[in-house]
Amino acid sequence: LNISPTHYQKFPVSMSDITSLLTLFILLLVVVSHLTLYKTRKVSYLLTAILASLFPVLHIIPLSIRENIIHERFVLFPVAITILLSLNLFCQNKYQLTNIFKKTIFFLFSLLLVTNIANTLLTIPLWKNNLTLWTWASTIDPESRIARMNYAIELCNIGNTKISLPIVDTLIKEQASSKLFITKGGCLANEEKFSDSEVAYLQALEYKLDSGEDYARILIALATVQLKQNKLKDIEYLLDKSLMISPRNHKAFFQYHNYYFTKGNFKRAKEKIDLAIKFSASKEQKNYYLDIKSKAIIEK
Repeated sequence: LNISPTHYQKFPVSMSDITSLLTLFILLLVVVSHLTLYKTRKVSYLLTAILASLFPVLHIIPLSIRENIIHERFVLFPVAITILLSLNLFCQNKYQLTNIFKKTIFFLFSLLLVTNIANTLLTIPLWKNNLTLWTWASTIDPESRIARMNYAIELCNIGNTKISLPIVDTLIKEQASSKLFITKGGCLANEEKFSDSEVAYLQALEYKLDSGEDYARILIALATVQLKQNKLKDIEYLLDKSLMISPRNHKAFFQYHNYYFTKGNFKRAKEKIDLAIKFSASKEQKNYYLDIKSKAIIEK
């Protein structure tokens, strides 16, 4: 069983769909469970537990976040209970089973164990990093928008805009969103097409944003690409507005540093880079800002 980070259930579901077939099987388990309730209580309880644990797994109870369904996280429970049920049935009937049947069960169990171990070993490398993960996800589920978008983002992060930009443009044609235009803006900025990047960020503001943090992120990105074009008129407005939403955003303070440094106000530039260092999210980021600060002192 290959579990991708993107699972989504398409509706309506046809009767030939695997989910429908499994749902019918579950209903059969319910019937069997009630029929055996007073005869074999342990088996009945385990069957009922399997039924309950399968509901989120089969999307009978939807657990989705923007087409990224988290039901795979619950697979462990029905699998564990099924093992308990199998062991219970085997122990109850081990004296009635023939040696051939016991050997067959042992062989099938060993085969299942080996294949699952092999599958796990093959799957683990695919989760090594975001690029390998979303490359795999977009390959096995090419219709998933979230898989293609995250694949494009990761390609953009490593500078492969030749592949990422066409993917983003295709997704925008299918259904535009703020996140796609943010991604496009970032890819274009990586190619140093700052004017086009600015247009993409402005387009992102025309669509519904998921949170205030996204709005602040776009404002900072706009300020960044405008600085690259030496457009200084709106920089303070953009960064002040972003800091009203996200007052500890180190990226905003860093762009403020670049803005004041460009204008020759080295004192204010130092104040802003110090705040960027103070609020930086990681050691690597902090070291990067410290390096920028050292170079700024030398250049000044």
